[in-house]
Amino acid sequence: MLVTVASWAWLGRYEQSTAYVRPNSQIQIGAFPRAIIIDRSVVTWPLHPRWEAREGNFSIEVDRDQVGSETGKRVRLYTAGDAAVRTITRTFRNKTGGPPHRRTELGLWIPYWLLLVVTVPLPLWVATIHRRRRVRAGRRARGLCEQCGYDLRATPGRCPECGANARSGLFARLKSLFGREMGRAGIEPATHGFSVHCSTS
Repeated sequence: MLVTVASWAWLGRYEQSTAYVRPNSQIQIGAFPRAIIIDRSVVTWPLHPRWEAREGNFSIEVDRDQVGSETGKRVRLYTAGDAAVRTITRTFRNKTGGPPHRRTELGLWIPYWLLLVVTVPLPLWVATIHRRRRVRAGRRARGLCEQCGYDLRATPGRCPECGANARSGLFARLKSLFGREMGRAGIEPATHGFSVHCSTS
């Protein structure tokens, strides 16, 4: 994860980005000196679908035969330190005489330090859980308590040290459950088959 963040930061020196263009929208992700920026734009004019690598500031394809000069702009910006969310709504003159064209943008600024804070704990947590499972599996295989490591060979049901129940395998749990149900039904296992206790009055 650290390598990934470092790679993004290195690309940020050159302001590299990747754009995924759909018929009427575009998603662009780019690395800049201080943050990763994700921008989604929705427009009313047609675009040519494609993937594209870009350099520098974000941009979008404009059909000059339909889209004229910008006639309006509304910006909303929400910040929290270096992180930010920005929305922009732009209107453009329609050269064909129809309704004005619109471009709606949603931008997200994610600083590199925030990316580290969010992503680094996850692999550490996964590694900790995996290590705990390996330790418990190793103790169980040696006949030890999974919780404290106490020797359970003389007391396989419950650990006398910490009081934890000994974990049995699936087959043992099914066998125990099947035995209880048979007992409730008045059936006891015999050497061959089953014996049924019946009472007459």
